[in-house]
Amino acid sequence: GARDAGVRITLLMPEMRRMLADVINALANLGAFFVSLVNIPAPSGEGELVTIKVQDVTQEQVEDTLSDLSVEVLDIRTI
Repeated sequence: GARDAGVRITLLMPEMRRMLADVINALANLGAFFVSLVNIPAPSGEGELVTIKVQDVTQEQVEDTLSDLSVEVLDIRTI
């Protein structure tokens, strides 16, 4: 999915299990199609960095949906 167009979101998740489920459910309910999902340990050691790419939704829709959740959005862009 790295070369596919879509909305790419990078999040910091201190409690990945609970937070990832909340994010995935919220985006799925929005109608997002998941192109990719990657996680790596945060350099700070405080949780995981999670990058998700989705299609079939706009960046604005994703921003609005994520603003209702208690996740730290590090970056969001349409590529």
